[in-house]
Amino acid sequence: MEHWTAFLQFSQMEIKGKILDGIPGELTKVKFISYTATLQEVAEFFQFLQLTNKWDENVLRGDCFDSLAAYLPELTQTSLVELLESYQPKLRLEDFKRSVNLNKALPSDSTWPSFKMFCQLDN
Repeated sequence: MEHWTAFLQFSQMEIKGKILDGIPGELTKVKFISYTATLQEVAEFFQFLQLTNKWDENVLRGDCFDSLAAYLPELTQTSLVELLESYQPKLRLEDFKRSVNLNKALPSDSTWPSFKMFCQLDN
């Protein structure tokens, strides 16, 4: 559940490109509905964890991948290595503020509307 919580929070992040000549860059990561995440968005999440050193040292990357696969069935069709080879992450270390925190609590104020949108997609 902790991995899914981190993924939910990542899905609600917006990351803007570097400011050049006082003008903010384009969005390099937009919000997305975590329940309908693309494989590219999952690859970006793993890149985010790597770049920001958010890996829990006691958890294997494969365990995190398996946790996400419980909610995203399309992940069962691939492996983490295949995912990262096929979907090259575009995020860079420069895209992040110095400290990006992911809380262990669910961000219900942003994820609940996302979940409602997901439920409405089935109708």
